[in-house]
Formats: sequence, structure tokens, C-alpha cells
Amino acid sequence: MRRIVLASVVCLAASVVGLPTFAFPNASHFGAHCGVESGVFINRVRYNPPGPDTGSNLGLKHERAVITNRTSQSTSLKGWTLRDVAAHVYHFPRTNLRPGDSVVIHSGPGTNKPGDRYWSEHHYVWDNAGDEAILRNAKGARVDTCSWKGASPHSAISAHPTKLLVIVEENHSYGQMQSGMPYLGSLAHAYGYAANYTAISHPSLPNYLAIAGGSTFGVTDDNNPSAHPLAAPSVFDQALGQRLTAGVYAESMPSNCDLANAQPYAVRHNPWTYFTPGRADCQRFDRSDASLLADAHNNSLPNAGLVVPDLCNDAHDCSLTTADSWLQSHIPTVLASDDFTSGRLAVVITADEDDRSSGNHVLTVVLDANLNGEVVGTPLNHYSLSRFYSQTLGATPLANAKTAPDMRAAFGL
Repeated sequence: MRRIVLASVVCLAASVVGLPTFAFPNASHFGAHCGVESGVFINRVRYNPPGPDTGSNLGLKHERAVITNRTSQSTSLKGWTLRDVAAHVYHFPRTNLRPGDSVVIHSGPGTNKPGDRYWSEHHYVWDNAGDEAILRNAKGARVDTCSWKGASPHSAISAHPTKLLVIVEENHSYGQMQSGMPYLGSLAHAYGYAANYTAISHPSLPNYLAIAGGSTFGVTDDNNPSAHPLAAPSVFDQALGQRLTAGVYAESMPSNCDLANAQPYAVRHNPWTYFTPGRADCQRFDRSDASLLADAHNNSLPNAGLVVPDLCNDAHDCSLTTADSWLQSHIPTVLASDDFTSGRLAVVITADEDDRSSGNHVLTVVLDANLNGEVVGTPLNHYSLSRFYSQTLGATPLANAKTAPDMRAAFGL
């Protein structure tokens, strides 16, 4: 955001904090690409977070820089500085950056904690019209720089996603997913997750309908579409009505928009099949996952997208380890796409419901190029996710999603 105050110098005091080793994403996932990723370097500067350039500083909490250690040894950052062209200077407190670790320098105020330091500015630091971040060691020697000029190809990221891809796992709680899915956990730490997200109901189907249509429509079972024809629009129908794109990738589905179970495909996990007004479009755009990776690579994922792993790979019939491995074989291609690195695409990974052991508290991870270790405590649910779909499409949220907690705003997207 554009600066609105004169330069200031800030020095924060803090004790040694061991920084956790997270599986940190490649710097190209983050906007301002900051050169060679070696040594101790500036991984990314998020200089234009969501929010108006009106002097309100509403987006200050999302402005940040990331410093990463790619050496084989721990590095003490005590006495190091990070500054901009206008001489805003951040002085690192006593901080030990271990190999592979990153520390986030937040421009605004906050409480220092492992992996996060707070500059305590009350106005934006980094200039989105052009600026340079300069990292110096305790002797004053320049270690790394990262510069940008306006919306250059390497620094411009979308303030709001225009595509949303949702992946749904099955029947596991927040705690179970945290402990049993280490790859998903690494994504949660690197990007963001909702700490207080709940499913709507039991069993599976009502939750999928809530995500796709903003309501459970009174459904309390897992019966096929023939038992529950819904004369209502879905978010996929909304997308097409907005002259945008929609698509479901249902693994192991025998034919497009298949209305019957065919092990390991479960129709109850494919919600578009229940919405009768869009049945013809469902038959065109609700298909197997054969083209998922190619579509991601070619930046042709739909504006409203849903991925439905089969009954093994969603952890319904197989282990969380299997589901985690499936994600690890698919997600990197999505994250490497220009759609994702530019901020046009956001990805949400959630579970339809828990196993009735934790009050339907499920782990929900949000991947977006604008995010870096966000932990959102706002109470959210599947209606919030439905609202996020509609907001991404520029459409009015459906049914109960209209009044659901705002997931996009909670993550600052």
C-alpha cells in the first residue's frame, strides 16, 4: 500500500525464540519474486495487501516480508536490519533462524511469537508504486535486496481470487487430520487454516449440498439424486449464469454427471448431480478427474471448481496417509500454475464432516498466493465456503450462505 507517513526507526526487543521448521512454499508463490533462493534471503514482500489506498490502513495486518534461511547452519539475526527506500528500518531482535526456517516480518503491531515478528508501524511501509527491501547483517553489509516497480510480471498478484477450487476429504476431525496428514499440515502452516471451522450436519450429503447450494434442503440421508431432486441453483450454475466457468473433477466416476454409485465413486460426494436446473450443464462439465492436472498446468481450471477424490483417496475407506499422499501427488501442480502464483486461484481443502467425535470440528486449509501462515479463529462453516464461492464469482450468496460468516474476509482475501 502507498505510504502516508514520514520515515521512522523502530527497534524491538525480544528473547531468543526457536522458529519452527515449516514446509515453506517456493517464493514464486508469493508475489514479489526476490531473486536467488540461497543463503539467508528475502523470500517475499507482500506490498499491496487487500484494502483501499485511502489512508485507512485497513490492510496493514496483511502487509509483510518473509526472510528464509536456505543454508545448512543456523543464523543469528540479532543486529540485522530490514529497510525500505524511505528509511523505514526494522531492527531484528535476538532471533535464531535455523536451516530451512522462515521468519515473517509483519509491518503492523502484534505480539512476537515463533516465526512471526512485528514491526509495530501504524501505517503501511512498502510502496506498491515501487520500492526496494534491503536486508543487512549486523556489520551493515548488504545481504539481499528485493525491488519492484508497480505491477511488474513478478510482483503483481490479484487482490481477490477469481477462481476457487475446493477439495473435500471424508469423515475425519480437525485433530485427526492435523496428526494424520503431514503434507496437508505443511500447507496449513505455509499458507493458512481455519482453527474454528465446523461442518453443518451428518451424514455426508447434507454437507456437500450446503457447500454447493447454501442449504441442506432438509436432506438428512445419503440417498441418490433420484430421491432428492433439488429445483434450486448451485454455485456451479451461478458461475455459468455469470458467463464464467464451472467444473467438478470426480475421481473414478464412470460417466459424466453419473447419478448412481459405482464403487469407488460415491454420487453423494458429487453435489451438482442433485441440482436439476443445471443437469444439462452437469453432464457437460461434471466429469472424471482425468484432466485435473492438465487443466491446472494449462491455467484452465474453472472459476467454480470442486475435486472429489474417490472413496479410498478421500480417506473414507482408506487411511489418512493415503489421502495425504493423493494430495501430495496433485497439489504441487496446482500451486505451480500461473493462476495460483498470480493470486487468481484460491484452493480450499476441507472435510465434509468429522467421525462424530469432535462436534463436527474439521480442518480447513486455505491456499492462496496472498497468504503466509494465517491462522483464522473466526467461527466458519460450510455455508461460509459456499459464500466464498459466490463472492469469487461476483454473485449473491445462495440461501443460508448469505448470512454466513465471511470466509474470504476472515482470510483477508
